Amino acid sequence: MDNQFNVTQPFEPGLWQLKQNRERYRVPANGSILVDLNPGDQLVLQDPEGGQPAEIISFDQSGKSNLGIFGKSDIKSAKGLHEILASGTKSSARLKIELEKRSFDLSKAMAVQCFTIETPPGEEERFVIPENAACLISAPGKDMSVEGEIFPPTDLRV
Repeated sequence: MDNQFNVTQPFEPGLWQLKQNRERYRVPANGSILVDLNPGDQLVLQDPEGGQPAEIISFDQSGKSNLGIFGKSDIKSAKGLHEILASGTKSSARLKIELEKRSFDLSKAMAVQCFTIETPPGEEERFVIPENAACLISAPGKDMSVEGEIFPPTDLRV
């Protein structure tokens, strides 16, 4: 018996194909992610299932909030982010540590609001980033009750 290996090349249609200059992230339902962006980067936020509001907060290199880089006027309190950070989950604890390490002040944080509960599936928001920034992207929501009176939160794609 000889020691030859069988090399397979499985093919699965539908897998994400990424170019070398592209990154993809998942914002978990009722969660947040922190992404560092450079000038010229394009931030694409997608609501694959529809109906999932999103909040985006941007910080400049000094740790100050800078929402002007998005060029949107729909700015409100980052209530969803504060609820996520107060939830006490492991991921929210890790995020709190990272935000404190970077000295980001969230006490009066405002956020750009993207999507609503009426947003259709597959809707996207695109932003070209003009300067170095750290973006905090949240997918806030409430857990679905047993009675089913609200839709559960869903993931977002970045």
